[in-house]
Amino acid sequence: MIPNTPKPQVHVIGGHAYVSLKDCIADILAHGYEVDVITPMTDGDTSVVSISQSAWAQRILRNAERSHTNIKVIPLYLIEWSDGFEPSNSIKSKRGSCWIQTITILPPSSKIHSGLYAYPILLGLDKQSHESVDKKFAEELLSFKNGNAMDFYHGGIQKNVRVHLELFASLQDQPVRRKANYIMLGRSSYTAQWGLALDFAAVTSGIPCCKHCMEKIIRD
Repeated sequence: MIPNTPKPQVHVIGGHAYVSLKDCIADILAHGYEVDVITPMTDGDTSVVSISQSAWAQRILRNAERSHTNIKVIPLYLIEWSDGFEPSNSIKSKRGSCWIQTITILPPSSKIHSGLYAYPILLGLDKQSHESVDKKFAEELLSFKNGNAMDFYHGGIQKNVRVHLELFASLQDQPVRRKANYIMLGRSSYTAQWGLALDFAAVTSGIPCCKHCMEKIIRD
């Protein structure tokens, strides 16, 4: 029997519908779903056959052990995905683009494609600023990571467990990634190359060509 664990509640933050990470963890554990718990790799292990054996997952495990000394903790990790989409009833002249963000709490490899582990946590308009909900999401993640007492009922073993949770990966297409990092599109003056914020047009004339490039310019 699952105790009276409240269902994930929808909160309104900055005009967006937002579901707390704590509610998602409470829901998935209360149902007793099997999750991909990270286990330590031995010194002799060299092959990686699952996500939990990757170097980043092992780092999350070490963080969990440091943050929860002398306490048995379940180290969990999630993948975050976000993108805009068009509502099904939209028409070209009156489009109202929507925005959605989901998290997937990593399942065991045998259930990697199961929809039981994915939660939509944010829904709003694409043109709205997402800073307020991004901040809330980051605060919740940091709270899990810093070792705050996060105890949840686990329906599979029928007792409370301590949880450590971290972000494993954030999946975004290029326009969304640039927007999230406050970087303009690649064809703009200041970010003609990913990762470099520089007004290339303003400094080009003052940067001399190398000998090879100069010969090519003269020849062509």
